Amino acid sequence: MATAQGRGGRGAWLGMAAPRYTSYPPANLFDDRVDVGVQRAWLAAVPAGSAIGVYLHIPFCRSMCWYCGCHTGITRRPDRIAAYVDVLLTEIAATAAALGGRGRLTSIHFGGGSPSLLTVEQLGQILAALDALGERDPAAEVAIEIDPRTMVPGYAEGLGRLGFNRASLGVQDFDPKVQAAINRIQPRAQVEAAVRDLRAAGITDLNFDLIYGLPHQTPASVARTVDEALELGPRRVALFSYAHMPNLKKHQGLIPDETLPSSRAKLAMYLKAQRRFLKAGFAPIGMDHFAHEEDELAVAAKAGTLARNFQGYAPNPPQTVLGFGVSSISQFREGYAQNTIDEAAYRARVRAGQSPIYRGWTWTAEDRVRKAVIDALMCLFEVDLAAVIRRFGLASDHFAAEIARLKPLEDAGVIRRSGSRIEVVGPHRMAVRAVAAVFDTYLGSKPLAFSRVA
Repeated sequence: MATAQGRGGRGAWLGMAAPRYTSYPPANLFDDRVDVGVQRAWLAAVPAGSAIGVYLHIPFCRSMCWYCGCHTGITRRPDRIAAYVDVLLTEIAATAAALGGRGRLTSIHFGGGSPSLLTVEQLGQILAALDALGERDPAAEVAIEIDPRTMVPGYAEGLGRLGFNRASLGVQDFDPKVQAAINRIQPRAQVEAAVRDLRAAGITDLNFDLIYGLPHQTPASVARTVDEALELGPRRVALFSYAHMPNLKKHQGLIPDETLPSSRAKLAMYLKAQRRFLKAGFAPIGMDHFAHEEDELAVAAKAGTLARNFQGYAPNPPQTVLGFGVSSISQFREGYAQNTIDEAAYRARVRAGQSPIYRGWTWTAEDRVRKAVIDALMCLFEVDLAAVIRRFGLASDHFAAEIARLKPLEDAGVIRRSGSRIEVVGPHRMAVRAVAAVFDTYLGSKPLAFSRVA
């Protein structure tokens, strides 16, 4: 860990490569010891009536946004999408047969890619197939990620008929110069039309995704985008930090390095945006989300019950999440199981009656300890290490080495320590990744690439 240096001690964390900790350990550490046999055993062990979340990955877009870090591909062929949906239905049916209809669906999330490329009829087919997994809770959240550029007349109305009650709109930035630089031309009028149509269809819980750190952005331009976004009245906003990693995502190389802001400029963007959200009555959620103070995420954060998984922050996420589609990740009480990331292999294996699982992770006892600490930090920005020690029956000095390694972050004013209690403080909420990394026993064990904290 670097020593604190520079203004505000930012040298202790700014620019550090670290996971985002949507899982512990991070997915790039998963291995092939979790196979179809392990997955089937975990499915069989899901208790009857237990809450289950569902994630469905739709890996298609009409064009490539050059900033994108998601697992997606470009297509304008409806037949390719239809073929994928057929395979997805087959995978769902196979999992439902193994589960025996014992689940209680509490959340359904379509992600991508651009799930809004699916027709209303295709979405209806998928939702009907999911009924075989178990009874859907009357209060279940049914959400979809939407590219406003794909919205066609009647689409929002169709979503409403199917029971969708939350939509997440990819906004990113309203500045035309920035949009041109990232290959995503999306006038504000398109977003306004999508918002209007969704609300008319009864879908009023709307999320916006914004990104800071994009080419040609400045603190002032990001502030203008935030102001325009707030005018449209979303309930939640994700403010993601752009991770420029063209060595992993080749299309990001189309963004010239010289057009990107420095890490310090990114911090200024974040702080300007944060002030606007707070002034508008939004509460900070985790490191990069904001929710209206009356939203259930804000209520959960205040109550200390906020949690996090691959789908993001949630007030009470289910312990079991079933992932369907290429690259999707399932979470069980025992660990994670991930589908193959290759679309052709996914189609072939499912059509042959085989599971598309290709890797995963089984938690060790120590993994569960570390996950508890990291989850608390990432969600609540505080953890009582003595309470964790009592909960897991550990030796009193279990975290002695980690406490010593926290000293530079304490000196930098990133954390405040009182006995066994650690609290992440200050306005730079993204620095929590550096704090969580101190408790990651796998970090540095393999030459893995992570985005930088900024």
